[in-house]
Amino acid sequence: GTLISIDGATPEAPIAGVETYKFDSSSNLILESNKPVFAAGLLNNEPTLQGNANYDGNVIWMSEDLASNNLMVNLGRFRGTRANNENNHRIILYSLEGQNTVTITGPGDYNHSVTLDANVIETINNNSVSGQYYIVADSPVLAYSYSSNLDKLTQVKGSQPLVPAANDLLGIPSRAAIAASNQTAIFEVTHGDGTTGGGILELGIFEKISGLKKDNLKDYYRAHPLRLKSEVPIIANSEDDRTGVSSAPFVPTSMMKHRFAVNVRANYVAFVSIHPVTVKYYKTPGDQFPTEVTLERSLGAPPDAPYSAHIEFVREGALFWSETHPIAGWYEPGNRTVLPPNNVNESEPDRVRPEHAGDDDETLLLGFD
Repeated sequence: GTLISIDGATPEAPIAGVETYKFDSSSNLILESNKPVFAAGLLNNEPTLQGNANYDGNVIWMSEDLASNNLMVNLGRFRGTRANNENNHRIILYSLEGQNTVTITGPGDYNHSVTLDANVIETINNNSVSGQYYIVADSPVLAYSYSSNLDKLTQVKGSQPLVPAANDLLGIPSRAAIAASNQTAIFEVTHGDGTTGGGILELGIFEKISGLKKDNLKDYYRAHPLRLKSEVPIIANSEDDRTGVSSAPFVPTSMMKHRFAVNVRANYVAFVSIHPVTVKYYKTPGDQFPTEVTLERSLGAPPDAPYSAHIEFVREGALFWSETHPIAGWYEPGNRTVLPPNNVNESEPDRVRPEHAGDDDETLLLGFD
C-alpha cells in the first residue's frame, strides 16, 4: 500500500493502488507519500453555491516538477480577440526557499514585488487587467492562478497551475489554444491531422490558435492534438470549453510521464504523445486483463504531428500506463452519461456532481515514472 502524510498526520491505513482517499484541506498543507500519488480537489470560496461552475475550481496539488524561477500566465478566459469580464485575478505563489524575492509584471505598468518565506502561501490579488503576466523569482516557486468578476469576488474561473515555459509544447485545444511569450518568438504549429502553421509572438500579445475537429468533434478535449515549437520558451493553455469555466495548460514534452492516476470519476481522460503509444488501464478493478488504447494521428501527417486518444467515462481510482514512450494527460471530473456535441452545453441537471472536485473543469494530470 501507499502511505501518505498530510501535514504530518497519517491516515489509519495504507491506500491500495485502486483506492482513493478523500479529506478536507486548507491552503498550504503538504502531502508526502512513500510512493507517487496524484491529488486534486475542489476550490470553493462560497459554500452556499457549491456545484455552481462559476464558483467551483478543480485544483491539483503541485509537485516540485512544476517549480521555476521564470513563469508566465494568460489571465482571463480568452474568447475571440478579447478576454471575458473576469477582471479580478489571483496568482498564488509558494516558495521552496526562504528570502525569495518574486517580481510580477503585467499589462500596462503593472509591477508587484514580494519577498517570500519558504513553504508559505502568498496570494497576489486584484490584477485588474486581463492579459499576460510574467513572474521572475530569485529561486524556484510554484504558482497557480484563477479569476473572478469584480462584483463576484468569490468566483473561481479559469483555475490552472502555471507550467514552466518550453520550446516544445503538447496539448489539446478545447476549441482553441492561447499561446504567449515574454519575448519575440517565432513558433510552428502542427495538428494531429497534419495541418501546419505558425506565427510570431510578441511581449504582451497572445496568439489564438483554433482547434481542428477530430471525427467532427472539438469540445471536451476531442479536437486534434496540437504541438507548438519555438526557438525561445513559450507557454500555451486551452481556451475554456463551454462547461466548467476552466482552462488547462499545455505540457512541455520534457515533462511527459509513463503513469497516471485519476482521483475521481471523470467525464473523460485525454492523452497526447509524440509517439504512437499504447496506453493500458483496467476499466473495473476486477478485470483480468487491461484495456488497451492506442494514441493515433491522421495518416500521412508529418513527423512532428502529435498522437492522441480520448477515453470517456473513467472510474474513480483508474490507473493508466505506457510501457514504452511517455505521454501527457488531462481529465475532467464529472458524472456525465453523455458528452454533448459541439457548441452545446447540456447540463444534465439530475446527475450527481462530484463532491471533492470541480465539476466539468478540464485539468492537467500530473504523472510519474
